[in-house]
Amino acid sequence: MVHKFSYWLSGKLYLNVTNRLVCKSPIALRGPSFQMPNSSGFAHLRDGFEPSAEEIFHEVDSLVSAGKVNVDSMRADPVTFAGDGEPLLRLNTICDAAGLIKESRHGLPLRLRTSGLVRGSDVEDVSLDFDYFRRRFNLEKHIVTQVVNNLKSSGIRLVTVSLLTDNPKQYLEIASPTDGTSFGDVCNFVSTCAGAGLQVTCTTVERPDINVGKVRALSTALGATDFISYPYFP
Repeated sequence: MVHKFSYWLSGKLYLNVTNRLVCKSPIALRGPSFQMPNSSGFAHLRDGFEPSAEEIFHEVDSLVSAGKVNVDSMRADPVTFAGDGEPLLRLNTICDAAGLIKESRHGLPLRLRTSGLVRGSDVEDVSLDFDYFRRRFNLEKHIVTQVVNNLKSSGIRLVTVSLLTDNPKQYLEIASPTDGTSFGDVCNFVSTCAGAGLQVTCTTVERPDINVGKVRALSTALGATDFISYPYFP
């Protein structure tokens, strides 16, 4: 069976790498009546399938070879690891795939779209001595630093984070994060990415109870260079 995991938004290539979640899904956050456009070709991964690094590389390489991805060196379109799940749950896979893509298509920008919620118990191995860090340091802080370093070294230099709000309590109500993660974890991820030299875009949705201006201001304060607010579909 051929499993479909690539899709298109605004003419740009996106890769669906998992259905697994750490908070409310990106599609659900857009509102109860939101649907992905039919033209996107988006579909949830089926039968427990998650693409391997090699499958991701071959999909991107074939689409670039077919001329479907703009690779003009001055205006190349980014390829985005995204989907309706949390790509960071497949950290090793996306980093391995990014490395393969960069070897073959050096100038192709790579982007990660994420909730920014990172926990050591969730992500694939990030090569840390967990017991040592539990004894000596704040484990989650070092997990985030290692995750960001892995992303950067693999060639992923663009990161889009769903910041959503400027209010910690409201974040819990809207995003419903799991396993004790919180708004502070998202803010830490954004600032760590920015501090590592990654180009960070923060996003929100234009719900009537969200102050978009305050979210934009927080995004800038955390080090993000771009900000996008998406329409909400009640």
